[in-house]
Amino acid sequence: MSQSYRDIVPVLSLGPRASGRPPGRVFLASFEHGGEHLRGLGVSSDVSKGEPVFCIPKACWINEDVVPRSSNFSMLCGANVRVALWLAVEAKKGPASFYYPYLAMLPTEEAYKHFHPAYLEGFQLDEQLDFWEGAWLRSLSDCHRGRESPTWEEAKLAYVQLLTRQSGYVGLSPLADLANAGPGHEVNVAQRLDAQGDFCLEAVRDLPAGAELLTDYWASSQSPALMFFTYGFALDREHHNETRRPDSWKGSNNT
Repeated sequence: MSQSYRDIVPVLSLGPRASGRPPGRVFLASFEHGGEHLRGLGVSSDVSKGEPVFCIPKACWINEDVVPRSSNFSMLCGANVRVALWLAVEAKKGPASFYYPYLAMLPTEEAYKHFHPAYLEGFQLDEQLDFWEGAWLRSLSDCHRGRESPTWEEAKLAYVQLLTRQSGYVGLSPLADLANAGPGHEVNVAQRLDAQGDFCLEAVRDLPAGAELLTDYWASSQSPALMFFTYGFALDREHHNETRRPDSWKGSNNT
């Protein structure tokens, strides 16, 4: 690639590239949610409704397009599985990876063990509820096939990172995946592609300086159970679609 990721990263906090806004459009901080303090994004200056807060160049996305066709990950494996296996290999490169500045910020296995059902220990769920140990991880296992590198633990972590942080076909996108979830009446940004094809978070209401960026993580189209099993948390029931069952999803996004 002609640019390094470190060349591109400073651009990411500027907002729309044509706006001429100074660096520091967004900031990383701890925000309170339900008595817990969570890492999230805030805006350091006022943003008007309809204005992109920031945009992420396609060169920074991690999705199926970055997996070389020459890789030894079978095309018979689902797209998410192939991306996860590639991600696990890429993470092992450390600072030598083009994506290292972003990969270094992703949650660790230890962090997921504190809240995510993929790392549930000491409990045995009914097989009709344990989607991770059932179909979701089975698709990864079928393609991993006990290979030495990446190890199963590395592949599983990459798979959980991907499924908990990706944005549709855009895949993993730095900064954009740091916005926390909120109920519909609190959501203040939406995901958009701009005219250049960059992935943007756009204000859906006027944002005062200091406001936390909140998206809905598609809560309104998911049941509370589906959201919990996917992300490790859920909103109050009234903010979800309770007719959408977790098992209606396991054959789509997870393979």
